[in-house]
Amino acid sequence: MRRAAAKLGGEDGVAAVEFAVVSTVLFMLVFGIIQFGLTLSKIETFENAARHGARVAAVSDSSREKVSAIKSDVVDASNYGISDGTNSDEAAITVAVSKTTGGSFTAVSSGAVPCDKVAQTNNWQVKVSWTQKIQISIPFLPNMTITRPIAATFRCEPKAG
Repeated sequence: MRRAAAKLGGEDGVAAVEFAVVSTVLFMLVFGIIQFGLTLSKIETFENAARHGARVAAVSDSSREKVSAIKSDVVDASNYGISDGTNSDEAAITVAVSKTTGGSFTAVSSGAVPCDKVAQTNNWQVKVSWTQKIQISIPFLPNMTITRPIAATFRCEPKAG
């Protein structure tokens, strides 16, 4: 009888159960840190791509740097692919100009040069922007999607040389 009572009161397997509970939380924490690190890396890459496109637009005054070419440059610089729910990367990107500092921006058509001679002479501003959706996937948790506005603004300036 004492043997049966001792066997029922034993702690065989408790360590395995504790490990299963603790390891689940530990894996969620580790993969969460990795996913948020990747997300921050993507955001930084998208912001750099926007800055690149805005800088190209700010110093462009020739037909080679039309809005369509600027959008293509931004997509090439983004590495991860631009996504706002549309079917096209370039459709998500807006290139706009403002005639006054701090004023409202007006979108520029695809065949136009955003910073032509008039814009450069009058210190207009050019802005490249879009809304980016980024998916975060952590094991044991439902997938999450964050939506982040990405934008860069530069003053139109004459091309050097």
